Amino acid sequence: MSEDLLNEIRKFEARISNFIEVEKDLIRELESLKEKISMLYKINEILSKKEKIEKEQLNEIMKTKFDFMKKINELFEELGRSDHVKSHFIENIGSIIITLEKKVFEVLSK
Repeated sequence: MSEDLLNEIRKFEARISNFIEVEKDLIRELESLKEKISMLYKINEILSKKEKIEKEQLNEIMKTKFDFMKKINELFEELGRSDHVKSHFIENIGSIIITLEKKVFEVLSK
């Protein structure tokens, strides 16, 4: 087996594994955020009563809103990480295709 091709295959295998793990992390982050949607319902319930909001309720809204925003930030971080790994994976797909084509062409040209 060609050393160049062997290296590309190994890189491709590693990139696939890394990409799968990062995407699993992203799915976990999305599922975690989905579980927090109840926070928004809670805020909506308090706000929709159209009564004066008491200080205790306002504190609850502010804390809930902050917790939800933290989860959104964690999702953004995971999306950034996912995009970064995905870009390397896509680059590697092109690289292995070119290396494979080159090697096949070399062998067939002999």
